[in-house]
Amino acid sequence: TFHLISNIPKETKIYKKFIDKGFHIYQQTHEDYKLREFYQARELLISPSKFETFGNVAIESIAAGIPCITSKGIGASELLKEIGLKKFIVDYNNEEEVCKNIIRVIEEKDMIPNSIRKEMIKKFSWDITISKYLEILNRLNIGMKLDIDATIQYALGYQTNEKSWWKKELTLEDLGIK
Repeated sequence: TFHLISNIPKETKIYKKFIDKGFHIYQQTHEDYKLREFYQARELLISPSKFETFGNVAIESIAAGIPCITSKGIGASELLKEIGLKKFIVDYNNEEEVCKNIIRVIEEKDMIPNSIRKEMIKKFSWDITISKYLEILNRLNIGMKLDIDATIQYALGYQTNEKSWWKKELTLEDLGIK
């Protein structure tokens, strides 16, 4: 049985297609305090979002040791590439690619190594995340220009027009501050 964590509306065609194929669609709620156990009871997770600013499902799944097929349009895909998990990133506009990836993961029993899980858990601990936010806010507070900050530049992503990872003259809008 396949399980999807999603908020796909029940009245949509895609929801009906998944149900017809034997999928169980798990509607995530805020009361779900056993998400880790849910992930670990699965062989594979599929995060069907075509775009998300970050995409916690992929990161939570990997931290639990379960592969997650996800879109190249979510922010977490950059992190997956960085840690060697590019094979789990697909283009959801290409149904053949998605199906091949799902079948490959199932056939190869392609689980996440403990070394990668530990790295993910370290990178996303609350202590580290909060300290990074505070560091950025403190820099802004003292008027520091963030153009030279590698973390900020990486978060902005590759600048196609400049053919570089570095964007010159960052603006408050680039940082999501208005």
